[in-house]
Formats: sequence, structure tokens, C-alpha cells
Amino acid sequence: MVLIVWLLIAWYCFVGMVYYAKDIKKILRFKASQIYPKQNDIIETTTGNTADVFAQSKNLRDDIAMVLQKATQHKFPKEELVMALQLSVRAYPDLHQSAFQVAINHYISQESEKQCSTSFSDEELRGIWIG
Repeated sequence: MVLIVWLLIAWYCFVGMVYYAKDIKKILRFKASQIYPKQNDIIETTTGNTADVFAQSKNLRDDIAMVLQKATQHKFPKEELVMALQLSVRAYPDLHQSAFQVAINHYISQESEKQCSTSFSDEELRGIWIG
């Protein structure tokens, strides 16, 4: 009895493969193209956006430099400095969760310690981007 069931399953699989081979190949190609997009598509989207994001990161760095300069002149407490940095970062949403965020965080950490004698933890730096 079990042997007959296994033979029937094998037979239907064979018939399905013979008659529906083209359809199965189409489905597999479609799923593969969704999982692995063409390399040219990836290159076009990343190179087009990278130049723009790089320019935005330079602009944000300049804005942060001005904020830190004002904070030094007016002796902002740390809370006001965080709020001013949040306002600066909020103007550049494309940089959030990008590769440039790490560099900007490093810049904020280094320059705020040098200019304002204020240090930030990693959690505080994340809070600047979220807030």
C-alpha cells in the first residue's frame, strides 16, 4: 500500500515536471530576479544617490560646525546643544541610517569635545538622530 502511494506521488511529479516545466522555470526566474536584482540596477541607484548624499553630508558638517561655534560662544548647556544638533540633523533625513551617519557622529563627538568640552555617548549620539 505504501509503495503504491509513493509510486503515485513520483508519477504525478514526473507528469507535472514534463507538462509544466516552462511555467516552473518562469516562476523560479521571477523569484531569482526579485532576490538578486541585476548588478547594473544596483550600480545606477547607488551612484546616483551617493553624490547627492555626500554633498548633504558636507553641508550637515558645515551646519554642525556653526552650531558648535555658537554653542561655544554662548556657552550652551549640553541639553541645548543636543537640541540644536537635532534641528540640524533633522534637515537632512537622507543621511539618517546611511553610511555617513557614523562619520557625522564621529565628527560631532570629536568637535564637541574639542570646542565645547562636551562629550557624547553612543546612545546620546543616536538620540540626536532620533529626536
